[in-house]
Amino acid sequence: MIKGERRSLEGKKLDNVAYNTPNLLLRFLRYEPGNRKINIICPGIHMKVSRVDNMIIRCDKVKRLFELEDYDLPYGDIMEMYLSFRAKKLDDVSKEIAKLINNDEVFEKYTSIVLIGVGEGGLYIVNAAKFLQRTVRIATIATPFQGTLMADPIYVNFKAKGIFDRFAYEEIKREYHLPNTILGRKKDITGIQYSHLSSHRWINFVSTSKKYGLTPRSRLAKKVFGSYDNDELITVTSQSCKRKELNHEFEIRASHENALLKALEYFRS
Repeated sequence: MIKGERRSLEGKKLDNVAYNTPNLLLRFLRYEPGNRKINIICPGIHMKVSRVDNMIIRCDKVKRLFELEDYDLPYGDIMEMYLSFRAKKLDDVSKEIAKLINNDEVFEKYTSIVLIGVGEGGLYIVNAAKFLQRTVRIATIATPFQGTLMADPIYVNFKAKGIFDRFAYEEIKREYHLPNTILGRKKDITGIQYSHLSSHRWINFVSTSKKYGLTPRSRLAKKVFGSYDNDELITVTSQSCKRKELNHEFEIRASHENALLKALEYFRS
């Protein structure tokens, strides 16, 4: 998907920032005045950006940010949403997302709104449904509805003690902001009320890498999750919402890192 070593993006400028608060950061990748559809995509990246000059103060150690050509969506405006390092409750972020969509003048022109969230981002988007006054389309990708043991460093270090396992886990923690109080739950994430999803069209993509290859991450995941299928970060069981009658669920073959671009093939078909 994206080649090259993971590196720090801190100190670089983030272009086309549209909205920046302690809980929510949005930037446009494509904006055309005549468009009546918008795709708001949360790739699951945590970031803090200066409100003065849009310089990146802190960011997950990813290979690089996604750009317009990575998404390759045929029509509509494209906006990216980044996660906050400080958020401790789902409602803190979800309320802001919903308030913008409900009332902000930037979103008034759109007759079609698509919200796409990967991992932790999917939790905020699903939770926003209880505050939304407009009907939207929702897609969740590799979303940990029941949390993930990978966010519990004590458990991971107990299960995987080899030097290569520790190296792989340190890389995962830097890339996905772990440990994480929201992702660390071992039961249904507190606060989500799935009944509100009945007013929207919801697609849930469950990602599994069981045939993806024997990478250091997949070997670590096997020790952490045992026989449970997973995408190297979250088990399939956690990704599959119990309220299946509220969504259409698809399984994709991909690691967590590749799940977004794999799922986007659905939107291009």
